[in-house]
Amino acid sequence: MITRPESKPRRTRDFHARPVGAYNKTREEARSDTFHGGGDMQELRRIEHDILGKGKVDSDHLEALRAALHAGGPVGRPAAEFLVGLRKRVAHPNPAFERLVFQTLKECVLADGRVAAGEAAWLRTVLLADGAVQDEERKFLHELRGEAGQSGPEFEALFVEAMAMPQERRTSR
Repeated sequence: MITRPESKPRRTRDFHARPVGAYNKTREEARSDTFHGGGDMQELRRIEHDILGKGKVDSDHLEALRAALHAGGPVGRPAAEFLVGLRKRVAHPNPAFERLVFQTLKECVLADGRVAAGEAAWLRTVLLADGAVQDEERKFLHELRGEAGQSGPEFEALFVEAMAMPQERRTSR
């Protein structure tokens, strides 16, 4: 029988897991890597790689995403587009991640307190690209409509079109 020398007990970890705080940088380090519109792109890409490796978003990822998104100030369209792309690629998104995505979209779109024509067109490409509107997207549009100080006819047309689409059918098995 082979005996091992006494050592600390081994901790098993998922290959892609990182300890809490492994993504965090100082504010000065984060500002040096920011891309236009807020967010630390290099850090966001590292987090994305980790999330896609696991296939799901855990609480450490959410904390790191929030920190990286707001590292350079207000969240801009590039950071929001990054999150939308990540949302499409995550195999198992969770409700907390969905809330982060839609909160980020809302912050980006309502930065000036209104939904302009260009923002409505962008939201159309983001939300209606797959030809369906999910329940979370419907809720987001309702919240956006309620919180926007002003919205143009383009946003109203998007809202009406999205609400006219058939609702999701979820079955349990």
